[in-house]
Amino acid sequence: MFKVINNKVYLTRGDSATLPLDVADKNGNAYAVQSDDAVVLTVKKTTADMAYLIQKRLNNGTFSFIPTDTESWDYGDYVYDVQLTMANGYKDTIIQPSLFRIMEEVTF
Repeated sequence: MFKVINNKVYLTRGDSATLPLDVADKNGNAYAVQSDDAVVLTVKKTTADMAYLIQKRLNNGTFSFIPTDTESWDYGDYVYDVQLTMANGYKDTIIQPSLFRIMEEVTF
């Protein structure tokens, strides 16, 4: 199972998922991500942790998860954010720290 509700991500451990992302500027207008921009989703256990569990780069408007990305994670709550870094060095956290929940599974 995979779903997103108000930027809260719910993913069954070890499942595949494709998370689309539309980027907007401060006025709500669509922003076309440039080839030299980096849009990165980072997942950690808590915001205080220095080490991340995984980072995913936006590719063709989506973040893609494969089973091995989360199959060894404990069930429970994590936190993620998404940061845009432009080629000129401008950085903006476009999704503030939000819930990333790994759901239980029965079939391994």
